[in-house]
Amino acid sequence: MSGGLVCYVYQAEYMENSPALTHLKIFVSFACNLKCPHCVHGQFPSAPVPPYDAAYLEKIERFLGEALEVNPGVHIYLSGGEPLLSRRFFQIAQLIRHSGLGYKTITNGLLLADRLDSILEAPPHSLWVTFNGLGDCHDAMVGRKGAFARLSNALKHALPVLRSRQIKIGAVLMINRSTFGRLSADLDALQEFGFDEVVVQHLSFLPESFLSLHRDAYLRVFGRPSGFCFGEGADGSAIEPELLFREIQSIRQKKFPFRVVIFPRLIEKEDLMDYYSDDPRKWLDKRCSRASGEFWILPDGSVTVCFAHKIGDTGDSLRQLLRSRQFACWQAQFRKLAQPLPGCARCHRLYMN
Repeated sequence: MSGGLVCYVYQAEYMENSPALTHLKIFVSFACNLKCPHCVHGQFPSAPVPPYDAAYLEKIERFLGEALEVNPGVHIYLSGGEPLLSRRFFQIAQLIRHSGLGYKTITNGLLLADRLDSILEAPPHSLWVTFNGLGDCHDAMVGRKGAFARLSNALKHALPVLRSRQIKIGAVLMINRSTFGRLSADLDALQEFGFDEVVVQHLSFLPESFLSLHRDAYLRVFGRPSGFCFGEGADGSAIEPELLFREIQSIRQKKFPFRVVIFPRLIEKEDLMDYYSDDPRKWLDKRCSRASGEFWILPDGSVTVCFAHKIGDTGDSLRQLLRSRQFACWQAQFRKLAQPLPGCARCHRLYMN
C-alpha cells in the first residue's frame, strides 16, 4: 500500500471519530527580555511584535469557540518567549476567558508587578514563575544583572493579590549547571514567597549530535524539515548525576509548606544516570502519549503539531484540522515509527508515562 493511500485510509477512519484536542499551546511571541542559554526561543528573532489586528483576533475567537465544543476541558497554555512582554498575551487572555475556557501561563516574573492590573482583567487559573537558581546564580543564568532582585520584589507585591483571586501560584526551579548541587537549599529559600507548588524541572537539553540525527530522520519520514525541539542546543554536560541524585533524595525526605514535584519524575539513580549520559538509551523504549491530541499556535498564526509541523492556520476550522489529511498523514507516519525520533530523546512527554 502506498504512503498516500495509507494517509487516505487513516483519514477515513478519523472521519468517523475525530481525535480529541487535549492540549492547546498558544505562543503569543518568541520575544524575551532574558537570555537563558537553555531556551529554544533564543534562536528566534526577539524584536517586539505588534498586537494582533481585529481580523486575526476574530480567527482566534472562532478557533477557541470550536475548542470549547470539541473538548470543554482542553488544557490551554499561553506562552512565549516572555508572554507578559507582548500586548498579544492580554488580547488572547481576554478571548480565552470570554470563550468560557481557562488557561495557565508561565513567566520570568520581571513584568509581573507592572502588568498585574492587566493580568487580572482576564486572569489565568494558574501562574508559574521560573527560577534558574537564586540571587547571583539566577542573574548569571538569565544574562541580566539584578533580575533576581526585580523578580523577588515583583512577587512580594503580586502574589498576595493573585492569591486573593484564587489563582494558583507556582514556581519552576530549573535543574541546570548552577543549581543541580543546591536544589534542597534553594527550595528552603523559596519558602519565603508562599508558593502553592514548586516544580523542580529537568532540562530537556539536546546537543548538536542529537539534532543532526533528528533533522535527517525527520526529513526522511515526513518529507520536510523539522521545526524546533524544546531544549534545542541546551547543554547539560556540566550536571553531575550522582550529586543531583543526592539532592533529589534530600528533597524527598524533607517537608515544605508547598507541594514539591520532580518533573519529569526521574528520581531513581539508574534513570538519572541514563538521562544525563552522553548516550541515553531508555527513551528508545518509550512512546509519546501527547502527540495525538496537542496543537500549537505559533506567533504567525500557523497551527502545528509536535516539532512545529504545520497542518494549517488559525483561519481554518479546528474540526476540519482534526479531520484533515495533513493531520492524518502526520499521525499515520508518527505511529508507524519503530522508535521515537532523535529529537524526542529528552522530551518530557516521553517521561510522563
